[in-house]
Amino acid sequence: LKPNPQVFTEYLNIIREGNYVEGFSRQNGWGGKGYGGVVGSMAMQGLPAYYYDEIRPNTTVELNGCRYNHMGANIFYQDVPNFIKRYKDLHGKCRRNVEGCEDCRKTDVELVKNIHFTNCRKPWNCAGKSSTAKGNIDPRTANYDHCMKVVRKWHEVRSDLEEKIMNVTGGEADRLKVLEGQSGGYNKDVFMGHCTEDGQDGYLPIVASKEVMSRVAREIWDA
Repeated sequence: LKPNPQVFTEYLNIIREGNYVEGFSRQNGWGGKGYGGVVGSMAMQGLPAYYYDEIRPNTTVELNGCRYNHMGANIFYQDVPNFIKRYKDLHGKCRRNVEGCEDCRKTDVELVKNIHFTNCRKPWNCAGKSSTAKGNIDPRTANYDHCMKVVRKWHEVRSDLEEKIMNVTGGEADRLKVLEGQSGGYNKDVFMGHCTEDGQDGYLPIVASKEVMSRVAREIWDA
């Protein structure tokens, strides 16, 4: 499977033309055709939809959004975002306008191919609370327990990288530096020592010099 360079060229031509109408109605967005209703529409959350609907229609296969680009989001029309109560005929239906949607809030994490950290918050946000308050995991759009499993996956990857750093450097001083980044006690079963408290201020970055990180990168990716 290889990318089509012609598609890339056409993407660039659309961006350079800049035919993007500001706003959030069906007359806004790319080409003034409604591809502008969400945050990120001006970038890769709007442009591909416009491109494959309008420029190259009938040339795509839609993947399962619960498995690919997984966000753990509520994909049923029953609450925020962009929820309008008077559209009662849509209540409870899949936002993709198809029957039998998979509930991404319940998808087995082992079936997920890649993750888009949005509804479950960024792993370095150390978001360990469920509420509608800013920065917390919003129960209207995500399931807290599921999000904890999703976020833990990222921290497992970071822990694996930290182990590789310690194996590559070998020195006790470098090992102790790395362990500093695992010294947090907040929700340790999920954040694996990378957070000292709730919120991004509680995040502990990897502690290693640029020289060590460059060496580790070479040894990992050249292997």
